[in-house]
Amino acid sequence: MIREGESDVEVSVVVPTLDRPERSAAVVRAVLEGSESPLEVIVVDQGKGAETERALAALADGRVLHLRRGPPSTSAARNAGAERARGAYVAFLDDDVAVPPTWLADVGGELRRLGFPDALFGEVRGPAGFVPDRTTVPVSLFRPEGPRIWDGPVHPNRVGYAANFACRRDVFLALGGFDPRLGPGSRFPGAEDMDFVYRLLRAGYRVGSTPRFSIVHEQWREPEDLPRLYRGYNVGGAAFCAKHLRTGDLRAGLFLLEQVGGDAKMLASALRRRSGLRARVALARTAGTWSGLAGGLRSLGGGSPPDPGRPRRSRPAGGS
Repeated sequence: MIREGESDVEVSVVVPTLDRPERSAAVVRAVLEGSESPLEVIVVDQGKGAETERALAALADGRVLHLRRGPPSTSAARNAGAERARGAYVAFLDDDVAVPPTWLADVGGELRRLGFPDALFGEVRGPAGFVPDRTTVPVSLFRPEGPRIWDGPVHPNRVGYAANFACRRDVFLALGGFDPRLGPGSRFPGAEDMDFVYRLLRAGYRVGSTPRFSIVHEQWREPEDLPRLYRGYNVGGAAFCAKHLRTGDLRAGLFLLEQVGGDAKMLASALRRRSGLRARVALARTAGTWSGLAGGLRSLGGGSPPDPGRPRRSRPAGGS
């Protein structure tokens, strides 16, 4: 439990997973054995078999709830977990991360320090000794700029990723959760967290970032898998931009230009390093950007899920 003023704040942890029984069970075990106890850990299982359920049952802990949901959709799985949760805050983890023993205690400490914001995003680090080079490209790492509360909409990639964050449950539900049209399992398999962060900021909620609670994202993918993965990320990123452009939000056009610039920088890096892998990733990213933009402009409207449009909480004095 986390102390907010004179009362305890209970935290539910949600872990979506798809056919990774050993990895998901390891994440759950690390949370349960941590120095701070969660109210519950909800594992949203999108697989067809019973392997994940058996792996969780072997933990023999009543705080673990196995929730089956299909078809596969990371966004819908997170939403289902949050709807089932009982805690005032819902903390989200992916199923391919390493969680330190102090993770939940660190989440609580930063929530207190920053005045209990509506959402708070932490650091996503690479494994010890991991250094990107000609033959490796990092996947989904995030280093926050510093402990802060964001003032107004910024590029969501500056704020944080869904692999490691906590959100007030009532705020999450009021915002409509993640847009299931974005993210793994959808036609646009990325940027569901970018969209969620941007809607939080645009609606005026208090959103923070901090490097003071972190997890490690295992870099387990093979190099040959990375071009396809990054193409999907950029399909989602451009579709996110298209979704908001269709509402007349011109700021999304600036986000799109930044993504195009990132594609060009990746190609320049590939040429400078003489890296065939980086060149393939850069070309896949570029193809994904334009495919996602075209598809998003055709099929994504901005009105779903609903955006409340108004702040629910005021910023505390001294927020930065």
